Amino acid sequence: MTPDWATKPVTVPYANFGNPQSLNLYAYVENNPMTLGDPDGHQNGTSNQSKGDAAQTTNCHAVNVEPCNQPASTTEQAKAVNQSAQDKPEYQNPQNESEAKLANVTYNEVGGLHPDPKAKADAPGSIEQLHEAQLAVAEIANRVLNSDHPEHVQVGVDLTSKTVSDINAGSKSAIVAHNEALAAARAALGGSNTTKGAMHYNTSPNKMKLLYGKKATNLGPFQNAQGGKRYLVWAP
Repeated sequence: MTPDWATKPVTVPYANFGNPQSLNLYAYVENNPMTLGDPDGHQNGTSNQSKGDAAQTTNCHAVNVEPCNQPASTTEQAKAVNQSAQDKPEYQNPQNESEAKLANVTYNEVGGLHPDPKAKADAPGSIEQLHEAQLAVAEIANRVLNSDHPEHVQVGVDLTSKTVSDINAGSKSAIVAHNEALAAARAALGGSNTTKGAMHYNTSPNKMKLLYGKKATNLGPFQNAQGGKRYLVWAP
């Protein structure tokens, strides 16, 4: 057996850096032959991309209502997330390194938060507001990552080994949370600006009037893994 190869010189041929399974050049269909197919011997599913174009492939079997390698609209991403939350979820692959980094940051910050089951639609702590919080983190993190902001070096763009293990093991909560983080990252990269250019965010057990001396916006309260309350707070 020989490792995968590409006609163009790339670091890891046919890899998707948001999916650790794709980094194994000896693996067949990301080590998931029961679900995925490999028609050309290089990557799972079908692709319209030129061969050798690394870190751009997407899992054609992921929950997505649009053709492979075509970014879904925000509405369709929301539908996909809702569907994956109801049925057996499948991990949605980021299509490039920017999506992977921003999705990971968003997951690291708010992936452990859950809506208040007693909250009404669009009310504080609701699933709709949690999606607002995910988008707020993605927007602000995207600005910080693309600036010389002092907090740039503090942004964690890698998932923890436990999270990677949970996703690879098929953990429903981890996969759904990362899929939602990816939807938020795509919206932010697409120019979403619900946070009006803000550069600061934080999570807090209490509401905050000010964040770094600026008037704060609070979303929540949401529930964390321990059952405690957490707010997502952002400010200019």
